[in-house]
Amino acid sequence: MRGGKRSGAGRPKGVRTRATIELMEAAKVYTTDALAVFVHVMKHGESEAAPLAAADKLLDRGHGRAVQLMTLDATVRRDPSEISDAELAAIIATATARQQPDSVH
Repeated sequence: MRGGKRSGAGRPKGVRTRATIELMEAAKVYTTDALAVFVHVMKHGESEAAPLAAADKLLDRGHGRAVQLMTLDATVRRDPSEISDAELAAIIATATARQQPDSVH
C-alpha cells in the first residue's frame, strides 16, 4: 500500500531550507547598518519604550535570547494520535496561561 506518512521522511526538524539560508545570508549584509539604527534609537529615542526595545534587540543579537523554561505536568490517558488539533490547542493554551505570572494591581 502506498501513501501516508513514512517514518523518517521529509526534512529533519531544525534543518534550515535553502530559502532560509539564502535569506539569512542576504540579511547579514545589513547587520552593521541595523545595529547602528538600534544604537541610535537606544540613545536618542523619544519615548521610553523605544530605547528599551532597541537595547533588548541589541542584547538578543549579541548574547542570544534568554531561555524560557516551561514545565508541564501531564498524565497521558489516551493515545496522543487520537487527540484533535483543537484539543491540542486548548491544552497548549491552558499550559501557557498557567505559566504567565499573575498581574499585580
